[in-house]
Amino acid sequence: MLQHHSKMAPPTATVVVSTREEDSMNNEPSLSGRQIIGIIYPPPDIRTIVDKTAAFVARNGIDFENKIREKESSNPRFSFLSNTDPYNAYYQHKVVEFRDGKTTEPAVQRPQVPEAVKEHVKQTEFIPRNPPPPFEFKTDPATINAFDLFVYYFFIQFIFMHVLTMLFHLVARFESRSVRKQNFCDANES
Repeated sequence: MLQHHSKMAPPTATVVVSTREEDSMNNEPSLSGRQIIGIIYPPPDIRTIVDKTAAFVARNGIDFENKIREKESSNPRFSFLSNTDPYNAYYQHKVVEFRDGKTTEPAVQRPQVPEAVKEHVKQTEFIPRNPPPPFEFKTDPATINAFDLFVYYFFIQFIFMHVLTMLFHLVARFESRSVRKQNFCDANES
């Protein structure tokens, strides 16, 4: 939401930024590098920080703001203290409101959960009443030396690499036997 002052300067000149045909339809001047006019409201998570900070600064003075700026200089959530930040106008507006007494201290707003949702959560929440039964089927693996483990892995790798070939040979052998048996039965019937 952007609130504009009633007296805005008319755009001075159109600056061509791109030569694309789609961009040629945009004749609005660029606002980059110009001072932000109006108040840009921060998102709710940042707004609570801005409101609390503005209330403290209104109560404790500009020295408190300077201390916060020094302490939280690397924290991006407190970037609104900088004059170049878009949320600085909202912050300054809140400081003035708190100082003049137009706004009371910001209350921590927690989202209200409907009763139906609370009841559903209580019903679906599983709380185990009894301890689980003891684990019965545990076996300790036998100790194996490095050479036997190598042979085991090598054997498994060999099986995986040659299993398809062996399977095809086995199927072909089975089919040839069944064909021979079928031919034998057919020859006896005639």
